[in-house]
Amino acid sequence: MLASEREEYEELLEVLQLSRVVPGNSDDAVWKVASGSGFTMKSGYDWLRKDQPVLAVTAAKQREVWGCKAPPKVKIFLWILYQKKILTRCRLARWVSGLEVLCALCGEEEESADHLFTSCRLVRWAWERMKVASGMDVDFGDLEGMWAAGKRMKRVGDRSVKAKVSQLLVPALVWAVWICRNHVIFRGQRPYGENIWELTKGLIRDWGNVRVGARGICFQDDRLVVL
Repeated sequence: MLASEREEYEELLEVLQLSRVVPGNSDDAVWKVASGSGFTMKSGYDWLRKDQPVLAVTAAKQREVWGCKAPPKVKIFLWILYQKKILTRCRLARWVSGLEVLCALCGEEEESADHLFTSCRLVRWAWERMKVASGMDVDFGDLEGMWAAGKRMKRVGDRSVKAKVSQLLVPALVWAVWICRNHVIFRGQRPYGENIWELTKGLIRDWGNVRVGARGICFQDDRLVVL
């Protein structure tokens, strides 16, 4: 008997020792999660997500996400990210046994939403470039810090074109991270922080020209310049 088989055998014996066998009675499957009823899809799904935090969605947060000038599909992505329901490897591993959970970009820590978009060392490098572009010393330590930084970049009361373009910085970088992550997984591309930042700048230029009406957008020494 192999060592792994012996471990499984010993685990089975421990389970059997805790079981009470009644001679003459048939075995019945019991679903203990939902008391008083058998298994249902709803009770199974509730059990899977029992450890997930319930987020209070405020009207301000809805305006922050849906009011930005990013394309509709990016707004939807941001909304799912705010709910922490993006299908990162850690989240997928709850349903897929044996799935790799290390970050697709750095390969150093588990790929949670917080890690992928704020803590990964390649993404942190891109966020540092973002600080230079925005001219603001903001903290992107976690997702809450990221949302707070995006709110500060809105420059309340400033209706200039540059202010509107600045609102695209966080959405563009978040979307660039997700695209680069998927390219690593599905296309086998090498992960680089420079790729994330270059894609971010391209998205800002495209979105700014088409969705905000800026006449020209460029980056001088990584600083955002709006003409």
